[in-house]
Amino acid sequence: MTVPSCYALTGLTRTAGATRRVVVQGFDLPFRGVLVAAAGFAVGLLPTVAAVLVVGTWGLAVMAFVQVAVFQLVERRTRGGLHLRTYRALLDKRRGTRTVGRFRCCGVTVDPAPGVFRVVTAASVPGRPGTASSGVPGVFDGGVDQSVSASAGRRPRLSVA
Repeated sequence: MTVPSCYALTGLTRTAGATRRVVVQGFDLPFRGVLVAAAGFAVGLLPTVAAVLVVGTWGLAVMAFVQVAVFQLVERRTRGGLHLRTYRALLDKRRGTRTVGRFRCCGVTVDPAPGVFRVVTAASVPGRPGTASSGVPGVFDGGVDQSVSASAGRRPRLSVA
């Protein structure tokens, strides 16, 4: 019996979404750019109609302005730091001003000064009976009843003192 060969495609498909292209009216465009343009059109439709009613055909400049603004917010990245997209940097800055004095870890606000402090210590690994004492009588101090055979498949019972 032959087993079909398996290939790891993760390396080939990881960046497939970033390089996906769409052909629209003979123009080869990046898929993300088409989505951003469609979102910009949807956002700019109502202000453009209002501007055309007020100033005539010069109101179409509003659609061009909205398209440029949407592309700048979504596609452009910040120059310093993490090179975030512009809209993400603006949202983070806005959220940061509302959380002054709070500590955020992975999107969750954490209180750095809780009312109750706890000390977490490493757990002790029990050794052979009699070598380590846990402070509880009968546990790890030789108080285990060895009368039950280990070959019977049962665990040894603790003797009650």
